[in-house]
Amino acid sequence: MRTLTADQTEILTKRNRAVFVRAWVDRGSSDWVDLTDLEGRDWVQGVEYGASVEQAAATATVSLFNRVDNLNLAPLVDGSKLNASGTILDLGHPIYVETATMPQDTPPSSGDWVEVFRGEIDAIDWERNPIRLRCRDESGVLDRFIESQVKRPFDVAVAPVEDVMQEILDGELGEGVVTLFSITGDATTPFKAADSPGWMIPEYIQKKQPLIQALRVLADQIGWVVRYLWNDNTSAFELTFYEPGRELAARGTLSFTGQPTATETWVLNSTTMTAVAASPSTDEFEIGSTVAETPWRISSRCSRPARSLGTSRPPGLSPPPTPRGP
Repeated sequence: MRTLTADQTEILTKRNRAVFVRAWVDRGSSDWVDLTDLEGRDWVQGVEYGASVEQAAATATVSLFNRVDNLNLAPLVDGSKLNASGTILDLGHPIYVETATMPQDTPPSSGDWVEVFRGEIDAIDWERNPIRLRCRDESGVLDRFIESQVKRPFDVAVAPVEDVMQEILDGELGEGVVTLFSITGDATTPFKAADSPGWMIPEYIQKKQPLIQALRVLADQIGWVVRYLWNDNTSAFELTFYEPGRELAARGTLSFTGQPTATETWVLNSTTMTAVAASPSTDEFEIGSTVAETPWRISSRCSRPARSLGTSRPPGLSPPPTPRGP
């Protein structure tokens, strides 16, 4: 999981901020092309990316201008200057997206960019203007069908589920091609023992099926997820086996046995809340209708207008949007 720096957290509280984006494509042999600065022109019209625990992979859509002045991204255009050194846009080409969130009117420096997506181009809508690149994360390497039935675990009667997953990866892709990480894993110890769910898998016959499905069948047994996540310890996206957060949206009221005192703290779902400077006049606190709104919507029920507690937003900052479905 990605950890925000103090500066990044501070910027996100600002009302006037801007988000910059860059998209890089490898045209081959690690020849990375910045699509926001190609021949001195910004070809990126917009980027959308996202993921959910119900999806096997994160996805991204990059919208590009197909032509700027006399330059054209289409590889079949005769004499295309942009593709003279190799086709830039093609299926399977690696791609990654970076963003930088900055105060208004402040351009980003090299250290402000944060990688938010890495994968490959899955499809290209050439007939559209703008061109749309439809991409998925690095799980493309898992696009392999298990063609032979084999006993798992291979040489023991029972093994931890994470060991069985790694055995499947090594058997189908080659040893060390893809390493399974835990949520706090690092380059030295990719899967930490403390992160293990302790779920043991007795020997079974692995049937013929897609590789990613074989991994997800094991993960689904305990409601865990296996997918690519950003790892702060390796500064890269890693195939990670972890327990996702599936907290329900909070609604209703909380009742306390006594009045909270000024600056008194308490914890809700691992989020620390701090009481307002003046003690509330009642012991009820209103909770927002969604998890995202809860920290900002916990307010004292007073005769005067309610004042927010805890991670309160600064004056004028709009409340978080209601999450939409995928």
